Amino acid sequence: MLRYFYENDLVNYVETTINDWRVAIEESSRHLLEKRIIDHVYVEEMIRNVEEHGAYILITPHVAMPHAMQGGSHVFDTTISFTKMNAPVPFE
Repeated sequence: MLRYFYENDLVNYVETTINDWRVAIEESSRHLLEKRIIDHVYVEEMIRNVEEHGAYILITPHVAMPHAMQGGSHVFDTTISFTKMNAPVPFE
């Protein structure tokens, strides 16, 4: 799986500290936006989902998997990317 991320340029290491989970979702979407796999509306949908339903995207301590509805008009391909923050991001 890690090879997939690397070979498809879907790895993002964030050097700055991000304390806002909304900014973290935006940053983790950067490669997907650049590759035109999603558009900015999809990023807004991911943020809105957490605002409405809580931090359901937290799948284990220190691991989040932000997503919105699959197959929407703002998703142009199927993939996954990996972002490593330099510090934990609070989802409060």
